[in-house]
Amino acid sequence: MPLPRYSTGAIALHWIIAVLLIGQLAGGLWMGTIPEDNRQLIFQVLQIHKSVGITILLLTIVRIFWRLTHKAPPLPDVMAAWEKFVARVVHVAFYVILLALPIFGWAMISSSARKVPTVLFGMIPWPNLPLPANKPLHEFFEEAHEYTAFVAIALIVIHVAGALKHYFSSNRGVLSRMIPIIEPSAKEKKA
Repeated sequence: MPLPRYSTGAIALHWIIAVLLIGQLAGGLWMGTIPEDNRQLIFQVLQIHKSVGITILLLTIVRIFWRLTHKAPPLPDVMAAWEKFVARVVHVAFYVILLALPIFGWAMISSSARKVPTVLFGMIPWPNLPLPANKPLHEFFEEAHEYTAFVAIALIVIHVAGALKHYFSSNRGVLSRMIPIIEPSAKEKKA
């Protein structure tokens, strides 16, 4: 019998947030390569980065609410206890990172001496957090934002590696729970 799937809402939120997060991480790494004298490009890219970051924050809040109101399907019984533990830790860590990463970025911008306004997608003015312009505070949030981004990259690698491991070696139907186009294997259909 195939494993029960996540709800359509959970699947949609998972993939929208995943695509946005991977784009943000790649964009954040690329932003560091823009020459400092190209202020116009930096401003435009930063506005997009902030817009997508706030979008991820808001979607994560929706995702957490969804998760609290829609029970996740159980993990396969054949998974070892340590695998279930790691899966739960990675999922909780993702929620923490998906909240912390944009909040640290927002706090970094808000504590900067340069009060550059944030206009989401060029249309919606977004307020700064009520933080003073303070160089040590700004640098703290800048480092927290950067380190959290690298933790997010590590979590993505662990998450994808675990999913692929289950799909290719264990054949437990784990991927079919979150990717609607993947059908359970013949072995799983017989079980």
